[in-house]
Amino acid sequence: FVSPATTTTYSVIVSDSLCGSDTASITIPVTIITASIACQNICQGSSAVISASGGNNYSWSTGAVTSSVTVNPSSATTYTVIATNANGCTGIDTVTVFVTASIIANAGLDGTICTGDSVSLNASGGTGYSWIPSLGLSSSNSATPSASPSATTNYTVIVTSGSCTPASDSVTVVVNPNPTA
Repeated sequence: FVSPATTTTYSVIVSDSLCGSDTASITIPVTIITASIACQNICQGSSAVISASGGNNYSWSTGAVTSSVTVNPSSATTYTVIATNANGCTGIDTVTVFVTASIIANAGLDGTICTGDSVSLNASGGTGYSWIPSLGLSSSNSATPSASPSATTNYTVIVTSGSCTPASDSVTVVVNPNPTA
């Protein structure tokens, strides 16, 4: 019994003293089925294309019978594909599609300061932050910059996370003039 990992040819030489020797060979075809990638990460509401190679016929756990399938899972899902080659040999592989929640940007609460003072802005909802305008901010790429505008300013934060579609939210910093003595 043999179980090769790849297509392999086996030969046997038979000999006797009367007839000499003869060689017989057999090739054992091996189907190697591979999914395009072991796992994929998509954003909630997005779709993913998963594919397999190594066969002539395919059967996915989704019911599809093509080499590539478009899926739109709402949570992490593992898909199985069975492929069959021209020799009738089969192979199985899986691919897991993970789902990341959509970005919900939050710029924090509006603030009120007096001329010359500052307030801390507090954004959340992702891993990357970009504030517009950057005028009067201690950092335009921080989730928690300090804002010291000279006049009332509306700041918008663009929040990113992985390959998900960016989202934005705004906050207003009202600047009250200092009293005149």
